[in-house]
Amino acid sequence: MSVESEEQKTPSWRRIFFWGTTLFLLLFTLIIGLGIYFSVSESGEFGVWLRSIRDFLLVGILLELALLAGSAVILVWRLGRFIDATSREISLLSGDARETARIAQESIETLHRLLVQPVLQLHALWVELKGLVKAWLGFKQAMAESEKPAPVQTDPDSS
Repeated sequence: MSVESEEQKTPSWRRIFFWGTTLFLLLFTLIIGLGIYFSVSESGEFGVWLRSIRDFLLVGILLELALLAGSAVILVWRLGRFIDATSREISLLSGDARETARIAQESIETLHRLLVQPVLQLHALWVELKGLVKAWLGFKQAMAESEKPAPVQTDPDSS
């Protein structure tokens, strides 16, 4: 068993254009052939020739309309497939985006809980310790001043 390459599995635009052009030229040749056949097959009168040209144009227009209708059906079908595939991809992308947003939110909450809160609590503890040390030093200084004997004050009126 041979393995087909990716290019052989899906039709390329070059192939589509080639076969579409070939089909169009084949139909056009058929129309011209029918017109020539109708114009030559009669007895050669001028009115018969005009009727055969009319018939030739009528057959050509009908074949062109059939080709146009077929092309329109194929276009609508391909467009529907494209829209379905695009909507599936968009729904997958939106699901991935929602999942990514949820993971980011959980990461931020975990980061806040494990890093930011301890840092804030450490800062609050540091501020409390500084206040406690300042209060203790202030109390110690106040105690040292209260233990010193008070200087004797002379009364200015007593002289």
